[in-house]
Amino acid sequence: LHSFPTRRSPILAIKLTGLKVLLPPRMAFRVLLLAILAHLAGAQITTTLSPEQKQKNADLAAAVESYEHALKEAQNNLTELQRWFNKTKVKTADDVEEVVNEIQKNLQDFGKADRGTLEAKYQSAVNKLSDLASRKQPTNLDEMKSELRTAKEAADDALQASEDLAKLDKRKMKAMMKEYRTRRNEAKKAARNMQKKVQRAAREAFKVARKVESAGRKAGQKEHQWEGDYGRAEHVTERLSGQGEHLGEGGEGHVEKFFEKVEDKLEDARDQVEHEAKRKAEERKNRVHELEKEVTDAAEAAARAAAAPPQSAPVMLTGTLRGKPMRSEDGLPDVFFLVAGLALAGATVAWVRGRQSSFATPELALG
Repeated sequence: LHSFPTRRSPILAIKLTGLKVLLPPRMAFRVLLLAILAHLAGAQITTTLSPEQKQKNADLAAAVESYEHALKEAQNNLTELQRWFNKTKVKTADDVEEVVNEIQKNLQDFGKADRGTLEAKYQSAVNKLSDLASRKQPTNLDEMKSELRTAKEAADDALQASEDLAKLDKRKMKAMMKEYRTRRNEAKKAARNMQKKVQRAAREAFKVARKVESAGRKAGQKEHQWEGDYGRAEHVTERLSGQGEHLGEGGEGHVEKFFEKVEDKLEDARDQVEHEAKRKAEERKNRVHELEKEVTDAAEAAARAAAAPPQSAPVMLTGTLRGKPMRSEDGLPDVFFLVAGLALAGATVAWVRGRQSSFATPELALG
């Protein structure tokens, strides 16, 4: 390409394949540009990629696709965690009441079969005591002892059933608080699991980003390109992981505060149930002791009546009134019958009182 001045305008001389052509500068530049473009186009058409380069380009494309998929999964997990976080943040008093009612409803039938058995056992023993107290007491000492033993066994059965009912109420309250703790722990665990899910996906995306970087170098990318892509991937995945940690820990705190309110409500309900259970247990125990006393009082009265001297017709006395003992027709002293009767009455009363104290003294802890 040569240029030389003329009187009118510079002339460019282009020498192509031995020919020298004189053109104006503007047209010469256009021709030169077209020649360069034609050369590049021809080079592009005639250039072919080797199988090895094609494989490297395919590996790079696959790595980029894997990274995009992993990044999308991490973002979806973060979105799920964000929705859960927002939901736990706006819990209301109605939500608290709903959880409390669900827990109590789930325990409505707790120990239902056992409760029915124990209540039937208690009522049967009370009915037996009531029957013993209301019917006529025997006058025979052995029969008295037998009935008192029966009364003691019935009283023991009733008190044991009452104690077992109180224990069943306590187990129910423990089960209620256990379900509360289970629900709380499951909600906190859900927060931790969603947080870990986001962080795992972010770490996986970062690992894939390393593969993209390696594949880019092998495929012949410029250094600033694969270094820039890797830096951006590192920033994005670290941000996702940090957001997941923030939301997970914050959500767990919301869960803790929410279930503290649930616990307060359940403790109030537990106190009411325990108070009512204690009142019923005290009523059952007092009823058993009342019937015991009725039975023992009736037995004691029967013993006194059996020991009292009979009111019979006057007996024929022989002998003198002064200096000699009076005798009945059968020749035995009347004083002998009086002393024997009083001794029998005293022994019977003492035995009855002893039996009463033996089964009325033990106190069963019904609290």
